[in-house]
Amino acid sequence: MFDNNTIRMDFRARFASKIMKSACSYYLKPKKFNADFPECPDNKKRLLYLHIPFCFSFCTYCTFHKFIFDQKTAETYFRLLKKEMHLIHEKGYNFGAMYIGGGTPTVLPAELAGLIDYAKELFDIKEVSCESDPDHVSSPILENTVDRIDRLSVGIQTFNDDYLKLIGRYDKFGSGESQLEKVKNLMPHFPIVNIDMIYNYPYQKKEELINDISKVLSTGSQQITFYPLMFSSNSDWGIKNREGSKSYKRESELFQLILTNMDTKKYEQRTQWAFSKDTGDIIDEYVIDNDEYIGLGSGAFGFIGNTLYINSFSLKEYGKLIKDNKISAVKNIRFGKHAIKQYRMIVDLFGFNLNNKAFPEPEFSLLKLSECVQNKNGGYSLTPQGEFIISLMMSEFYDGMNRVRTAMRKELTDEDSVFET
Repeated sequence: MFDNNTIRMDFRARFASKIMKSACSYYLKPKKFNADFPECPDNKKRLLYLHIPFCFSFCTYCTFHKFIFDQKTAETYFRLLKKEMHLIHEKGYNFGAMYIGGGTPTVLPAELAGLIDYAKELFDIKEVSCESDPDHVSSPILENTVDRIDRLSVGIQTFNDDYLKLIGRYDKFGSGESQLEKVKNLMPHFPIVNIDMIYNYPYQKKEELINDISKVLSTGSQQITFYPLMFSSNSDWGIKNREGSKSYKRESELFQLILTNMDTKKYEQRTQWAFSKDTGDIIDEYVIDNDEYIGLGSGAFGFIGNTLYINSFSLKEYGKLIKDNKISAVKNIRFGKHAIKQYRMIVDLFGFNLNNKAFPEPEFSLLKLSECVQNKNGGYSLTPQGEFIISLMMSEFYDGMNRVRTAMRKELTDEDSVFET
């Protein structure tokens, strides 16, 4: 019925995108949480996420929770985050892996090293993943992170100078060529390096994306991740750049271009966005392999049981909670069983985990009927058009989470950017 090898923004893609947007608007409504954080119910080793909300300057498109870096404030924050780790340890939780995001986690390399060492003292952590940027991949950062970080994820976003200027990264990190050299020099120092790229910039041409693909392949990185341009539609940057920035037709064409031009002899597609080589266990989206995870630090999210927990975005409130020996979760969202099944279906499809899954009905039947999913060798697989549709739905999910972050940050005042003395 459909040509599912040609990726396009057809009525199925538009319908799926609208359904996901509506679902996020319906479900993602945080309520105040003022109870004690739950004790660990079992011996399961979950993933630990730590959020470092500091940057030296802001990228205009980014809606993640962050403050302008102040050394004294950041040093206090690292101390409080260690205490919060101790508090979650006392509740019986254990972790086999840790992901550190931000912000810019490497703003204070020595403090970051101490944080990792302390986490390994408390928990059974065998793998540490950490985000960084092109300016934080040299000494003294390397002195404090080599042999501590197993997987470093570096946000390059693009090697095109015009787009670097558009998103506020050219003055911050330099030209695309200089960033290319920085990341190439980084490769020998870490077991695994992931490079984050962004596509579907306003009016981006196909040859510009092909050039980005060629350059990122030249780095030899173990994993390359291509994110469609995402931002909160009600952020200042989103409003300013709304015209041309959300062309789904262009996104479908560029998505097909990525699938066609990635070196499939060296790289295996692990998700709709991530391509890995040499190993099958590198994925930047930690939610794919973790049904449950704990988020610590200001602005972190965690998911336990049927509940999404959202930590305080206010440093002032965060400091008070930790000093009062409380985990910093201040809002939560509870989900019903079917909603959780819907979410896990999207995440599993995004990670190509289609076999032996009890997917919810009628949602999965609708995907099969629309020929996004096909029966292959006794199991199911996504068609290329199905991959694009799941990519759109995942983007809408992240956009929904961005709207939650934007709403939380709108509640902040100047007093919330500092700790009480």
